[in-house]
Amino acid sequence: MAKGLVQHPPGATESELAFPSFLLQCFLGALWLTLSGEIKDKELPQYLALTPRKKRPYDNWLEGVPRFLTGLIFQPRARCLGALVGSSVTALADRKQKVLARYLKRLQPGTLRARQLLELLHCTHEAEEAGIWQHVVQELPARLSFLGTRLTPPDAHVLGKALEAAGRDFSLDLRSTGIDPSGLGSLVGLSCVTHFRAALSDTVALWESLRQHGETELLQAAEEKFTIEPFKAKSLKDVEDLGKLVQTQRTRSSSEDTAGELPAVRDLKKLEFALGPISGPQAFPKLVRILTAFSSLQHLDLDALSENKIGDEGVSQLSATFPQLKSLETLNLSQNSITDLGAYKLAEGLPSLAASLLRLSLYNNCICDMGAESLARVLPDMVSLRVMDVQYNKFTAAGAQQLAASLRKCPHVETLAMWTPTIPFSVQEHLQQQDSRISLR
Repeated sequence: MAKGLVQHPPGATESELAFPSFLLQCFLGALWLTLSGEIKDKELPQYLALTPRKKRPYDNWLEGVPRFLTGLIFQPRARCLGALVGSSVTALADRKQKVLARYLKRLQPGTLRARQLLELLHCTHEAEEAGIWQHVVQELPARLSFLGTRLTPPDAHVLGKALEAAGRDFSLDLRSTGIDPSGLGSLVGLSCVTHFRAALSDTVALWESLRQHGETELLQAAEEKFTIEPFKAKSLKDVEDLGKLVQTQRTRSSSEDTAGELPAVRDLKKLEFALGPISGPQAFPKLVRILTAFSSLQHLDLDALSENKIGDEGVSQLSATFPQLKSLETLNLSQNSITDLGAYKLAEGLPSLAASLLRLSLYNNCICDMGAESLARVLPDMVSLRVMDVQYNKFTAAGAQQLAASLRKCPHVETLAMWTPTIPFSVQEHLQQQDSRISLR
C-alpha cells in the first residue's frame, strides 16, 4: 500500500497501479488502514510511529499517513468517512477511534523525541478532538528543544497553535532546524514564548527584516527573548556571527529609539571557544575584539579537548581584556601552547581579576621555570582564587618549589594541581607533605 495500489484484471498477470503523488499515496494508505478489517485494533497505534517498537524503526511508514489516519478516524463522519464511503463503516471506525484515543491520551509528550512530538501535534491537531488536544498541550515541557530537527512551515504553524493553547510560558531551542524567517517570527512573537535560541545569523537577519518593515513591537520582543547562554563557538562562522550580534548591540545603543544592552549579550555567562589547532589561532583575535561586550561573562573556556593553540600572542591579547571582565570566575587555558612568555603576560593581567577569579587552568602547556616564577609571584595577589591547575607543563623542581613557597602565602587557595613529569617524584612528594593542598593527581 505504501507504494501504490495493486490491481488484478481478469485473465491478466498482476500489474501494479502506482500513484506518483506522495500525498495521494499517504491518503490512500491511511484510508486503507481505516477501512481494513485485516489490521487488528490493537495494532493500529504502531502506524502513527510515535513511540519506539522492538522490531521496526520509528519511521517505517509513509510520513504523512499518521496525520491522515487520525483525521479520517476522528473527524465527524458526515464530512469525512461518511462522505467518502458511506455509513457502513461506522462500527469499525468507532472501535478504531476508541483504541487511538486511549493510546494518544496515554502518551507523555515530554518523553518523545522532537520529531515524534511534532508528529503528535500534527495528529492531534488533525483529529480536532478537544480532549486529546488539551491532554497533549498541557503535557508539553516548559523547555522545548528542537535542536537539529527540521522545522517546516506546517511544523511551525502547529507548534504555535499548541503553545498558545497551553496557556503557559515556554522556552524554545530552534537551532539547526532550518526554520524560515516567517515561522521564526511567528513563534518568537507569541506572548507565551519567554525565551528562545536560534542560529545567530537567522536571528540577526530576522531583526533586520523586522526593523526594515517597521514592526517595532515584534522586533523588541524578538530582541528581549533571544538568548545564547551558554555559547560554544565551534567554527569561524560562529565567531563572526557573535561579532554581528555585538555590532547589532552597538548600533542599537547609539540609536535614539532604543537604549541599553541586548539581553543575549548582557546575560551571557559561559563562553566556550572550540575551534581546534587550525582555525583557533586565526579566529581567536576576532573573539578577543568583542569579548569585553559580554559584561556578565563568568566562565571562559578555551576548551582543552580542542587544543586551540592560541599561543603566547593569544594570551597577551586576552590579558588586555581582563580589566573589563569584572565577573570572570573560571578561566581555562589548557592545551594552548603557552610558554614562559605567555605565562608572564598572563601574570601581568591577572591582578585585574583578583576580586573575581576562582578557577584557573593552565593544564598541559609549555611553561618552564621562568613562567612558573611569574605565576608564583602573582599568586598571593589573587585573593579570590581557589583552584589552580598547572599540571603537565615543563617546569622543574625549581619552578615547583617557587610555586609551593608562594602557596604558603595564600591561605585562600584550596588546591594547586602541579604534577608534571619534569619534576622528580621525590620532590613533588616532599612538597605535598609540606602542604596538603598540593595535588599530584
